Amino acid sequence: MRLPFLYALALLVASAVLPVSGQTIGTIQSLPAHDWVKSEMGFVIFFNRRSANDAASSEVDVYAKAGQPVVNFPLLSLVPEAVSVSTTDVSIVPQQAIAVSAVYDRGSGTPTASLLLRFDFRGRLLWALDLAPSRDVEALAEDDQGDTWTVTSGSGGEDPGTAPTVVEYDDAGKVIRELLPRATFPSDSRATQQNAQIGPVTAGFSSGIFWFWLPASQEMVSINATSGAVKKQRLDIPRPRGAQRSWPLAVARSASGKILAILGQSAQPRHLGYVWSPDAEVWSQFQPGPCAGDWFLGLDGGQQLYLQLHSGAVCAFKTQ
Repeated sequence: MRLPFLYALALLVASAVLPVSGQTIGTIQSLPAHDWVKSEMGFVIFFNRRSANDAASSEVDVYAKAGQPVVNFPLLSLVPEAVSVSTTDVSIVPQQAIAVSAVYDRGSGTPTASLLLRFDFRGRLLWALDLAPSRDVEALAEDDQGDTWTVTSGSGGEDPGTAPTVVEYDDAGKVIRELLPRATFPSDSRATQQNAQIGPVTAGFSSGIFWFWLPASQEMVSINATSGAVKKQRLDIPRPRGAQRSWPLAVARSASGKILAILGQSAQPRHLGYVWSPDAEVWSQFQPGPCAGDWFLGLDGGQQLYLQLHSGAVCAFKTQ
């Protein structure tokens, strides 16, 4: 998500601040004690990316964005010999299915098992797919047809020139296509990189486009679900003025192709938001109004959703 000439532009972004409107749209009464939360398709999804060694901590918890609980189900018990499980990502097709990627540790020096799982909206397992190391999932998104698009975790010992970065599965778990050899992204060719300094890998689907963000390669990639056409966009994340240190918390792509970056920084305010417009080719800073300081969940239609971690309030706004 970055082009060379944008480096200079990134120094000027703080001068352009967009007005926004926002409001609280619901409250989740009892926040699950998980370490990851995201929003898509009108739902707020909680899951545990860290190692979970009991049923409660291994649960996936789904709420409507207005706050009502929808479904929850544990993952650890699905593999009886597993001692722990970590959930890398979750995605939803409303009223149809919930896709989950999970890594199971079976202990005693036994290799971990990476599974792609599909549940119905009552939390019942529909199928489980045992993945080869080169198809382990780092991020995923469901499309409108119920197909599952995945970004792989690494080459799994295969040649990065042939191991895929993207694998698409149908609603029965059959591979539809594999795209973009990992060598396409030199910084991520062996393993998809993410950490607190460069930010997380993210993925989504909207308006017929599957997109994903690779923070180490600094690439926003979009794939047309019908034609398979790929567009890569390299961009420099903006650098806020006055902050000794800043770091990406989230990067997302809207249905219109605009790119949203949420940054943490050492100065006040602690969180800043920026929008990259492909037409104007410039980052513009925005203030999230009543959502300021809340945790960014994702883009939901024309809205940006945030969660107030101490109260469970869900706040929505859109850039004018």
